[in-house]
Order: sequence, then C-alpha cells, then structure tokens
Amino acid sequence: MTTKRTKKQVIEAIKASRGIKTQISKRLKINRMTLDRYLKRWPEAQEAYTEECETLLDLAEARLFEKAINDGSECSLHFLLSTKGKHRGYTRKVEGEHTHKGVRFVVEVGKGE
Repeated sequence: MTTKRTKKQVIEAIKASRGIKTQISKRLKINRMTLDRYLKRWPEAQEAYTEECETLLDLAEARLFEKAINDGSECSLHFLLSTKGKHRGYTRKVEGEHTHKGVRFVVEVGKGE
C-alpha cells in the first residue's frame, strides 16, 4: 500500500531540500517518478521547485563570485566577467573562417552587445 503525500508536504520537502530531487524524494519516502508526477499535478509545487532551484543557483553563483573577488582566481574572474560583464564587452569571442570561390567569410559569435 502506498501512502499519498499532500501538496503541502511536497512543497515543504522541496523547500527543506533546496530543490534537489533525490533529497526531496528521500524526505517524502517516494521515488523520483512519483515526485515528477506530483510536480506535474500541482503547479504550486512545480513553482516551489523552480524557485528553490533558482535560489540554489544564486547561492552557488554568489559563492563563486565571492571567490573570484577575494582569491583572484583567474578562472573564477573570467567566469564573473563573462557572465556579469557582458554589457562591458567581456564575452567569449568565437571566430570561424571559410573561403568559397575566392570569397573569405569570417563569422564572429559572442561579440559584446
């Protein structure tokens, strides 16, 4: 016999697990497929899940930005500038070149906005 969970229980588990499906499922003692069905059934639960995922990404991004500024890690600084500094021209530029019938084509992707 399976025990059904309420919408409130699912939303509470989502918030307590930071939107990590494995943790949510364990907390509710259900499998991931059941969790996915709950998320489809209840838009409020899906919204809570999406919000928790975004919050978790914000926290990770903030930690990385803090590390970039405090530690001066070149990789972290590059990431910071390419994500938050696009409007200043800090983007990755990818070039491709092709010649066809004597005409040279150059393609630039990711040029500053």
